[in-house]
Amino acid sequence: MADRNHLLCRQGIYYYHRRVPDHLVAQLGKAVIKQSLKTKDLKQAQRSRNVLDVRWDAEFARRSGEPAKDDATICRATRSSAKIANFDAWDVAREYLHAELQRFHMEMYQGGPSTVEHSASMQAEKTWEIDHLKTPGDPEADELIGRAFGKVFPDAPPDEQRSVLAEIVRRTLLEIAQRKLCHLEYDFSEPQFDQQLAVPRKVQVPTFGDIALRFQEFEIEKAEISSRKEAWRQKIRSHISLLLELVGPDVPITDIDYTCCRSLQSTLARMPANRTRSYRNLSVEDAINKCAADGRRVLSPDSQARYLDFFRSILDLALKMRLIPNNPAYGLQPLKQEAKSDAEKRPAFDPSQIATFFASTFYQQWKPGTGKPYKKKDRDWRFWLPLFAAFMGMRPNEICQLRVGSVKTTPGGVLFVHVTDEVEAEQDYQQSLKTVQSRRRIPVHPALLQVGFARFFETRARHGKNALLFSDLKAGKDGYYSEYAMKRFRETFLPEAIDLQPGQVFYSFRHSFRDALRRMDAPQDVLSALGGWSEGKRVSDNYGDKGSPDYLFKYLSMVSYPGVELDFSYASLP
Repeated sequence: MADRNHLLCRQGIYYYHRRVPDHLVAQLGKAVIKQSLKTKDLKQAQRSRNVLDVRWDAEFARRSGEPAKDDATICRATRSSAKIANFDAWDVAREYLHAELQRFHMEMYQGGPSTVEHSASMQAEKTWEIDHLKTPGDPEADELIGRAFGKVFPDAPPDEQRSVLAEIVRRTLLEIAQRKLCHLEYDFSEPQFDQQLAVPRKVQVPTFGDIALRFQEFEIEKAEISSRKEAWRQKIRSHISLLLELVGPDVPITDIDYTCCRSLQSTLARMPANRTRSYRNLSVEDAINKCAADGRRVLSPDSQARYLDFFRSILDLALKMRLIPNNPAYGLQPLKQEAKSDAEKRPAFDPSQIATFFASTFYQQWKPGTGKPYKKKDRDWRFWLPLFAAFMGMRPNEICQLRVGSVKTTPGGVLFVHVTDEVEAEQDYQQSLKTVQSRRRIPVHPALLQVGFARFFETRARHGKNALLFSDLKAGKDGYYSEYAMKRFRETFLPEAIDLQPGQVFYSFRHSFRDALRRMDAPQDVLSALGGWSEGKRVSDNYGDKGSPDYLFKYLSMVSYPGVELDFSYASLP
């Protein structure tokens, strides 16, 4: 039969009906507790009845001067019921408690509150629950207990012992709320407020390895969506791998403090450069000692800074997940700062070097009337790459990955190169860019037209829009079309043509282009539009078309190098 204890039904409406103990009738002024449950549904009435049973049990005990039932008393009462044979209420409550805490910790691990305000709101909610659950007979607590009863005891027997089970539910909910509040307040010591509900299985605090690998997943996903090269994704993995080795993958994220950060900072300052190649089979400490004994180079300050940036970002993720109260790596920098500026590390070619380069033996072979034309496979890219870099300021890989469809003409008749990572109609390729600012439309410099770019482009255009402008270049193992070409310029073409100063490489042509723009006092928007440099933001930057090739052509035409004479011309092979 259905459980109708303390329930009456009048005209389809259920009422709570319970006799008051004889010795309390005078105090309460009534012999029976009557209260409409405002429902015609028996199950809903039973849930409301269970809540009221707990409330009136506590009230009767208080007025009788009886001490509140302790854990052992309730447990004995529960187990003594003949109708609850083989049903251990405390074991069931502990299982529910454990499942709820595991679910909560997983939610915190996967995201947690997104802002400080969100965290404060969650803390306030748990504090509210605790305050009400601690007050016997509180209507708000009764509602919480009623909603949770069926979840905690889905198979509870319908008898008079439900009032005892409801008290266990109250204490279980109170324990859950208190532990959640501790977590939100960064107390991961896992306190237990109710010994009867002690959970033997420990909830694991995420480790540094857990958060580092999650950060790696985010960064790899972002790189893939942004079409970054495999080389960048590999760099992410290698940086995370070293940090896991240095910090320790099993260190609880909550144990990482400023002392740990300083230790990492000190270790990186002594770490050998190219350790995996020079000291592959040695531990970190042995590699550091061997490097010092051999007098080998250590990681540059820039490299150390990149590792510390990754480390700081991992802890930032832990902070956003509300696993730590602050980021102890905030502001952490390499112990030794870089002694050279960016300009000193990669100096520009001076005009005399550029003049010497374009007067070198290779370009002399392209003079009209010379003997046999240059026929080697590298002829096209070797001819055009330095011209694009010096007179249009393009990065090596931007040039090497150009397709026929990248070269366009404005309605005004200006020929330009479209540097973009966006996929256009009838295009089955996608370029990769260093930064968002790299997207730009660069007019073809008159110097390139003078030495035959239009003729060269005409020969390549016959192969379709998707054809590479420099067909002999192939993507390297890291996806860069510039890999082989830059190796040849670095090892052979540049040192054979000019006397290189320390730090000068092919990229120095781009620095020379920046100097050329500086000499003509080019406006800031022109610098940004031609070179793809970030020059700071102004409100007016978002208005108009600052990257119009028609507008930029007059400035680009002024880029020149004193003493440079382009007295050669491109010629197609017969």
